[in-house]
Amino acid sequence: MTTTTEMEDPSTRYEALPGEADRGGTKFQPGAGAMAEGMAAPEVHFGRPSRYRYPIGLDEFKTLKDSAHVKKDTFRPRARTLMDQAAISFDIRSAAPVAPAPAKFGAGFAGIPATGWLPYDCAIAVGKNHAMCAVNSSVAAFDRSGTRAFQTTLTVWFKSVLPATATIFDPRLIYDAAADKYILVAAANNNDNLQSWFLISVSQSGDPTASWWSYVLDATVDGSTKTNNWADYPGLGQDASAVYLTANMFQWNDGPFQYAKLRIVPKQALYTGGTPTFSDFVGMKNADGSFVFGLQPANVLDAGATAQLVNTIYPTPDSPSANEVTVWTVQNPINSPTLQQQAVSCASYAIPPHADQMGGAPPLDTGDVRVMNVVLRDGFLWASFVTQYNWEGDATNMAAVFWMQLDSSQKLAQQGVFGASGMHYFYPAIVPVTAQGCLIVFSRSSPNEYASLCAAGRKKGDKAGTFGPSAMIKAGLATYTGLDGSGRNRWGDYSAVSPDPTDSGSGWIYGGYVSALNQWSTWVSNGKP
Repeated sequence: MTTTTEMEDPSTRYEALPGEADRGGTKFQPGAGAMAEGMAAPEVHFGRPSRYRYPIGLDEFKTLKDSAHVKKDTFRPRARTLMDQAAISFDIRSAAPVAPAPAKFGAGFAGIPATGWLPYDCAIAVGKNHAMCAVNSSVAAFDRSGTRAFQTTLTVWFKSVLPATATIFDPRLIYDAAADKYILVAAANNNDNLQSWFLISVSQSGDPTASWWSYVLDATVDGSTKTNNWADYPGLGQDASAVYLTANMFQWNDGPFQYAKLRIVPKQALYTGGTPTFSDFVGMKNADGSFVFGLQPANVLDAGATAQLVNTIYPTPDSPSANEVTVWTVQNPINSPTLQQQAVSCASYAIPPHADQMGGAPPLDTGDVRVMNVVLRDGFLWASFVTQYNWEGDATNMAAVFWMQLDSSQKLAQQGVFGASGMHYFYPAIVPVTAQGCLIVFSRSSPNEYASLCAAGRKKGDKAGTFGPSAMIKAGLATYTGLDGSGRNRWGDYSAVSPDPTDSGSGWIYGGYVSALNQWSTWVSNGKP
């Protein structure tokens, strides 16, 4: 069932707050000098200004996370389309009655090695001749066969627009095929001065080793109004007209979550070195009255398509599961932007449990139910996130991948839960390669498997809601412990995908695996369903 929530007037209820950057673009050119400086200089890495990461209290989140392990016979949601029952898709290790053929992936190549940060936060964008990769808190370019052109830290990359004491984190990347440009985005803050920024860098051509324009936008302002909030977990999307930035806004000085922010930045100034203007939307609510959290903008690949964003409904101890997502549509993004909201019913989902790993180390943090990524292609909107699932015969719940496809009217075309008995699947990212085909990348672990990088695919014509057997991209080699200040064994926080602009039938994946005791590494691969 699909329901629509009408707003009295989107431009009034959620007012577009206009703003402008303090200055235009600053030129930066990566190369031998930047690479040498980045490899020699230590990364600036101060703690975040708050322990909060969720729209609920830490104790409430811990209650949900701890209870996620407990087997609940009633929490075995059947993923359904609006028309028919969609199959729950099992991995090759389970007893699927009919398994589609597995996707085909190349050998791939090593991405950015461990930087000393946790978690790694993979991002990738693939153009005609290069693959750009980023992690916390470095960026690199490779040719499509894996030869590295450069690698440097984000501190060096953005040093011309930020103070030296700023911490840069959570990078995102997109390749704009229509304009033949790469877009790099990250968040940054300076805790002492209560400063928070969105950082944007745009290549001036399709060659990422040549010149870029870099920008800094004040994230503490809503439009032009100063707030007492900082931006965490930025999202990046784009369409033909604008770049879309999102963030979860938290109060300074260890304050709680306040609201989600959407910032719309027209491309014209970004792509020419001008002074960017922007429009902010803040304080959006779901149909049930809860505040939006983890709003994820789409990478819009269809020419002329309208920008869209998706978020899940965040569970609470009183409502530990949800069964709908909210889809947002942006109209008139340049001159007079408005938001239209639609609630879409789906199968139930809930906070995933921590992921056991071989060797007895502390379980890996699997995050929450926030949407990991969104892509619009051939009129279909694809999204993925993590849920808990009670597989038949398991003594405890497992983390599993939840994915969905919406049609052009924002109705559910298909959905599925992907995983296997006794194994945890988490931090997915999905990329469509045809109208009905796609690839998905994810982390996987179990009491018999170290944290590994895996992927799967579905072909056009496969049974609705299903994926083929997963492929092992890079097997984990050891246990991993990387505890943060809250005691979480940090992994992820996200994997990454990119369409291939030279081959519409293939896509690229990028994610992490354990390469040695307590050390993450990253790997890039190209595949077809």
